Amino acid sequence: NRLDPESAPLAGAQLVWIHGDAWESIFDVASGVLVTDVFSDPARSSGLKVGDVILRADGQDLTSVAQLRRIVDTHRSDRTVELQIVRQK
Repeated sequence: NRLDPESAPLAGAQLVWIHGDAWESIFDVASGVLVTDVFSDPARSSGLKVGDVILRADGQDLTSVAQLRRIVDTHRSDRTVELQIVRQK
């Protein structure tokens, strides 16, 4: 079983890579990583919510869920990753 590179669990959240005009009309962003479920820490304790779109991690524009995973993996010791998100109202 290979993980879908555009959809994967990571750090207590289920994430999906979004991009394209249809998503832009819904979320008002051209691309990002959509949080579809928050099921445990550290995602829960960080305040992530279902419907958040993660645009940047540690100052890098996100281009995939795999990229976000690599960024998170580099922070295993301090477990702190700065995220820029868009939250739906």
